[in-house]
Amino acid sequence: MRGRSRGRSFGACSRTSTARLSRRSRFLRFAALRASVVGRAWLALERNLHVVRLVEAALSRRRLRVDAARVVRRTVLGIYATVLAKEWEDAWALTRALVWRLQQDVDGGAFAAIAIPPKEVVSPDAWRMLRALSTDGGIGSLDVERPGVVSGELFREARVRYLDLAPALRSHFAATGRSGYFGWDVHLDEEGHEVVAQALCPFVEAVLDERAATRARVGAATGARPTR
Repeated sequence: MRGRSRGRSFGACSRTSTARLSRRSRFLRFAALRASVVGRAWLALERNLHVVRLVEAALSRRRLRVDAARVVRRTVLGIYATVLAKEWEDAWALTRALVWRLQQDVDGGAFAAIAIPPKEVVSPDAWRMLRALSTDGGIGSLDVERPGVVSGELFREARVRYLDLAPALRSHFAATGRSGYFGWDVHLDEEGHEVVAQALCPFVEAVLDERAATRARVGAATGARPTR
């Protein structure tokens, strides 16, 4: 029995090492591809994708609905209103219900929430541009901090670990003058991903450490062997 157990352990370790080497080799191949002429050309295309989108927009012949401007203002700016419209109250209520349901569905896992803010929360210039949409009124006063505050309250009530990435991205903006988002797009650029990764690492480690400690306590109380 002992020999078979050692054999199984050795086999498991061997498979784990092989899997790690395989992942490492795939990453090295990917890095080599990025460094190639084709890879550099593709990265250049990604960084200038707004040119492609501008051409597509110029060639597009889609008709906008007559109330498009009002709909955009209501849907884009409504979440920042200090007095929420009923549709946004319903949206937050649904979000709260989904969080509680997800928390119940997690069985022995680590449940945590992370909020990646939109560009206007990080960059004052982007916020001013967005605010310009509300010049005709109808929405009321706006607060750029409101979505983050409401999200934090929601997850604290549900006792869910929560990380708001706005402070990290704002610190990056204050230090560099760059928001971490593409200028023509709502997505994070390369710098933004680096900022997010640095902020996520200790948060994820803390969540996993807490899960391991909880399982160890449960195992000690029940006499069961803790699992990872």
